[in-house]
Amino acid sequence: MSDRGLRPGFALAAVGIGLLQYVADIPNGPIGTAPGASPSRGPGQCASASYSSTDPNLVATPPLLGLTDQQSDQISNPANTLSVTLNLTGCLGSTAWASGETVQVDITGISQYGDNSPQTISFRRQ
Repeated sequence: MSDRGLRPGFALAAVGIGLLQYVADIPNGPIGTAPGASPSRGPGQCASASYSSTDPNLVATPPLLGLTDQQSDQISNPANTLSVTLNLTGCLGSTAWASGETVQVDITGISQYGDNSPQTISFRRQ
């Protein structure tokens, strides 16, 4: 194995990707704890009204759903964060979510070119 170091005068920096659209999607309905339980069809993408943020760079993206970060790419910095509140009840609409059931929400960052990276988060209702 060889050690392929950086060439003189060449530097690397992590970049925080900007201009991404963030979309929350609930593809499956809540699922209970009974063995063999399967989810029903979910309501799909959350309406823009289900999101809220005090970040001036995050704006609703009609007619698409979700929020778009209007900040362009920049050098990565742990202080650069996004803060969004998602109203799950609003996302679920008329889909019932009973105590003890779990719902999975896909949060996806989508670039202006259509590249995307989803992350699934599970919530269990108390």
